[in-house]
Formats: sequence, structure tokens, C-alpha cells
Amino acid sequence: MANFAVLTTLLNDKDCIFGDRLNHASVIDGSRYSKAQFKRYRRNDISALEKNIMRINAQNKWIVSEGVFSMDGEIAPLPQLFNLVKKYQCKLIIDDAHGLGVLGEGGRGSIKYYQLPVKNVSILIGTFGKSFGTMGAFVAGNGLLIETLIQFARGYIYTTALPPAIASATYTSLRLIQEENWRREHLRLLIKGFHQGSQDLNLPISPSITPIQTIIVGDTKKTLEVAQWLKQKGILVGCIRPPTVPHNTARLRINLTVHHTKHDVDFLLETLSKIWNEIH
Repeated sequence: MANFAVLTTLLNDKDCIFGDRLNHASVIDGSRYSKAQFKRYRRNDISALEKNIMRINAQNKWIVSEGVFSMDGEIAPLPQLFNLVKKYQCKLIIDDAHGLGVLGEGGRGSIKYYQLPVKNVSILIGTFGKSFGTMGAFVAGNGLLIETLIQFARGYIYTTALPPAIASATYTSLRLIQEENWRREHLRLLIKGFHQGSQDLNLPISPSITPIQTIIVGDTKKTLEVAQWLKQKGILVGCIRPPTVPHNTARLRINLTVHHTKHDVDFLLETLSKIWNEIH
């Protein structure tokens, strides 16, 4: 709702949105329902994005990208996006739902991970439903932008406010994220161990350095079978298949958390190795 509200409230028919093709559905829907032109570019294809920016004539040009892509955990090439923002005087919107809390110093997200100046981002959007463990979302920007959203964003005005208990829990989550770096360090060790083990087993994993780890199976039926077999062994993984992802790219979406242990990762790898040999 935050993504949808921002895009449908702030943009008009003199604007153009340039969105990564694999942005979250909420970003795509918000772009489509806004009054702006909407041009999508191939995943992280900075060259194609720049050509589109040069070709399109618009009063305001908005680049919209996820900070961490939700289906494979890959971090967006923010330094290159920042260069385009500066070169062509574009505005930049980052949805950092999966970066906040786990990336960068103090869990400040993908922008901090790259050590980039946050002032170059026109709007930062994040959720409290991922690393914060609660619910709701936020939009960060300058004072005029925020006041405009408060007054005109229908997705904000005509929805129920967060219960005070949830707001309080979110505040506590924020403090823990900022202060307890050991959680991110533990996650990094789990991710490193999972990558090393997957390479030893020749599993086709994504190059993600985030807690979102994916294994591309390809065939939808096989992916469902593997997910069900893992579930029977006590391992719950996401089974992502078309139309959520392109045809023949069905995948297992593994989410590592701070509550997992090295033993859990070893058990996952051991179980995957058995089923992987069977399906191939």
C-alpha cells in the first residue's frame, strides 16, 4: 500500500517512471495506476535504462527499484542508479523492504551497504513486516513530500492505523536492529556456510549475499515435489512458480533467519543433496 500510495499520489501525466522489470508487484501496480508514462527495463540492465531515459521526454523522470529483489535476494546496482540520477537529474525511489535490518551499518539497508549518500534518494520506502517482525510500512523523504502524502495519499488516509501495541513493538525492533549487530553477523555466517555447502554439492543457487537464497529448479512439477519432500522432513521453504516468476524458472526460496543454527543449515544441505540427486 505504501508503494501504491506514493506512485499514484505524487506522479502526474508529465512524468515518466522507469522501473526494473522484476520490481515487486506493488511497485508495478502503483506505476501502472499512476498517471505517468511507465517504461520497464530488463533486470539490472543499466545500459537499457540509460537509453530509455535519453529517449523519453518527460518533465520528471523517476527511477524506481527494489534495494534487494525479493525473488532471488540480489542487491540492486545502486551506485550505477545513483550515477544516472546525477547525470540526467532523475528522481530515485528505492523500496528497501528486504534490505533494511540486514544490510549496512546498523541495519540501515542497501544504500548504507554501498556507502552511498541517502540525500540522492528522493523517496525511501520500507516495510515493518520483514526484518522488523511486525507489520505496516513507512515512507521517508523531505517534509513537503511527507505532508503531501499525509494530505492526499488515499492508500494512507483511508486505511486503519496501526494498533499502539504494534507501533511499540516496531519501536523496540528498531532499537534491536540498531544496537545488536551480532544478529547480522550470525546471518552472514549462515549465508556463507550455505553458499559453501551449495557449491560443494553443485546446487544452482543465486549469488545472493542476503538471507533470501534461491535454488532454480526450472520445472514447476519438480519444484513442487521437492518443496513437499522437504516439508515432510521438517523443512519449510517457499515454492515460487509461474506466474510469480517467468516460465521454466520455478524455484525454491529459502529464507535464513537469526533463529537458524549452523546445524539447521547443514541439515538443509544434507536433505537437499539427497533429493537433488533423485530428481536429476
